[in-house]
Amino acid sequence: MQGKSLFDRHIHLGLGGRAIPQPEFTGDMSWYEDYDRRHGDDGADGRLVALYRFEEPWTSWEMHPADTDEPVVALFVTVGEGTTHRPR
Repeated sequence: MQGKSLFDRHIHLGLGGRAIPQPEFTGDMSWYEDYDRRHGDDGADGRLVALYRFEEPWTSWEMHPADTDEPVVALFVTVGEGTTHRPR
């Protein structure tokens, strides 16, 4: 049996130490809106665990701090409450 990748299937860390697999990540902002609907009630205790690969500069406000010509892999554990996403 092959495991699932955090690149495609993020995990929500919720109340009571629950780890909840998420639907396949689409990259669309609606995915984040749906995530908030699913887990927004966890408030400040909720976390999104996600793994991303970057091969070019980001198009959003959150930027990798170092310039590099090499692909970058980043693991994010994001506090859910109050997190916003917006274009640069």
